[in-house]
Amino acid sequence: PTPVPTATPVPSPDAQIYKTYVDIEIDGTAEDTWDFADAMAIDNWNVDEDQEDTGNAQTSNGAAKMLWTDSYLYVLVTADDPEIDLGNEASYLRDSIELFVDSTNNKNDYSQTNAFQYRLVINPDEDAENPAGELTDKNSWDGEDIQYGLTTSETGYVAEFAIPLSEAPVVGNFIGVDIQINDASAGVRNGTWNLFADP
Repeated sequence: PTPVPTATPVPSPDAQIYKTYVDIEIDGTAEDTWDFADAMAIDNWNVDEDQEDTGNAQTSNGAAKMLWTDSYLYVLVTADDPEIDLGNEASYLRDSIELFVDSTNNKNDYSQTNAFQYRLVINPDEDAENPAGELTDKNSWDGEDIQYGLTTSETGYVAEFAIPLSEAPVVGNFIGVDIQINDASAGVRNGTWNLFADP
């Protein structure tokens, strides 16, 4: 399902995203370049009331970092999750990460150019066709394919994204962005952790 923005969006807190002059290797490993980015807690918890569950979060300690170059917006997401749940056929009801980007910050819906919702399903199964997961819901985006890298461990995961930009950002400008962690267990989504917004 595609979220529908409210008629009068509530402004979210601003975050500083710094420019880097180093290309980041997208492999799911937090290299030294990420040390220069501010860590932002993904800590706005929203219970999924449509699911028959306890609403208790299994995922914890979610955090995001962002950097940019003239060509890419880079995103790093880390989270603790001792048991990745892939029990539901719907990808948004599995353990997954969603990126929401509105490059012009005009707060239109996701059918507009250069606004998109993008989902990475966490899948540590090395025997799967794609052991890192799958990307879905690139609804409206005129740029090139988004790159991703993912590593998992017994305690959680690290995901990196490189979002190609059609034009170089301008220092001091704003983009609309949110990051959502879908928290699942026993085949249902318990709820979502969001960086800024109430979904």
